Amino acid sequence: MPPTSPDDLYALIAGPDGVERFNALRRETGFAVLTLSGLDFSGHDLSGINLSNCNMAHCRLQDALLHEANLVFTVFNGSDCEGAQFYQANLEEAEFGRCNLKHCNFSGVAASEADFSDADLSGATFLDANLAQAVFDRANLADADFTQAVLRGASFVDTLLEFALLEDAIR
Repeated sequence: MPPTSPDDLYALIAGPDGVERFNALRRETGFAVLTLSGLDFSGHDLSGINLSNCNMAHCRLQDALLHEANLVFTVFNGSDCEGAQFYQANLEEAEFGRCNLKHCNFSGVAASEADFSDADLSGATFLDANLAQAVFDRANLADADFTQAVLRGASFVDTLLEFALLEDAIR
């Protein structure tokens, strides 16, 4: 029987060839919803991992590498991801409510309909990101860089945009 407890899944991911082994498990289980909430992945290289449909709420992902990760429908609510690198990840419909996303790199991400409500995205970079219909309500976007980001239909209700670079964004 494949591992399903958060501790067993963490051990699988953190072990040798962890991303490859975890992705194989995901294919084997038909991408069932998995719970990894509350775990600490700070500093881990999770590039290419498939965490779609996973509950990652209240995780620690500080300075983690999530390049080209599949994070569709992933729930990160309440997580601390400061400095994480999401470069070219698929974040469509992911939930980042109340997350610490300070200084994260979201360059080249596909994040249409992602929810960043109440998140701290100060100093984050969204260079060439697709953020169509994303929700940034009540988020802190101070000093965030949206150069060439697609923001069509994105929501910014009561959002702090002080010094955010939005001039070259595609609206």
